[in-house]
Amino acid sequence: MNLPPGIEALPNGQWVVKGDTHHTVWSRQHGNIITDPYLFQWLKPHLEGVKVVWDIGANIGDHTRQYLDWGMQVVAVEPNPLAHECLFHNCPEAACIPFAASDKKEVVRFTQLENIGASRVAAEGELQIEARPMDELLKNLPAPDFVKLDIEGHEAFAIIGMAGTLTRHKPILFVEMNAGALAAQGHNVEGLRDMIEHLGYYAAALYPPEATWDDLQFDVLFKSKPIPE
Repeated sequence: MNLPPGIEALPNGQWVVKGDTHHTVWSRQHGNIITDPYLFQWLKPHLEGVKVVWDIGANIGDHTRQYLDWGMQVVAVEPNPLAHECLFHNCPEAACIPFAASDKKEVVRFTQLENIGASRVAAEGELQIEARPMDELLKNLPAPDFVKLDIEGHEAFAIIGMAGTLTRHKPILFVEMNAGALAAQGHNVEGLRDMIEHLGYYAAALYPPEATWDDLQFDVLFKSKPIPE
């Protein structure tokens, strides 16, 4: 089989980005694009009853593939052309969307790094990609029960662009907090947390479990605040 340029196949047939310094290396070691079993063991109990997932920042499908294998319906959003090609191959059951989740419809600059998972929207980026608010795309998508958001500092813009969805449907959120990446986009961890909490959420747990709010990078599970009786 002739593979597209820049892509290699694992022995199990899954595609990864050739030359990637992180996820491709881990995928080779595991023989699978799902490379973080400890995370998913921790996460699964929080997703009881979840049927529809929005995986925003899906990369090559390492999260999407796991959610699909759990029997969930997945909308996978990934703007990086090489990563999206792998995602589409690895997760054909998912609705794979080649846009960046943001606060408005526009064309933005995007930089593709050797660590493919750290590629991001950046003013100096060599690629031009389309950005869309998820609220706009919801017209043609199933509403989420769970949203995983990992887009290298652009999370605040994505939250603004799906504020209507979050307010109406109150999906569980799993959001990366990367202090350096957020700062490069003009945001910070505290501001992103406050933005999400203002939409009716609270921070239910941090991952890894030993993480603190002072760490440079970690994930936060947000759940909707109970409605007072």
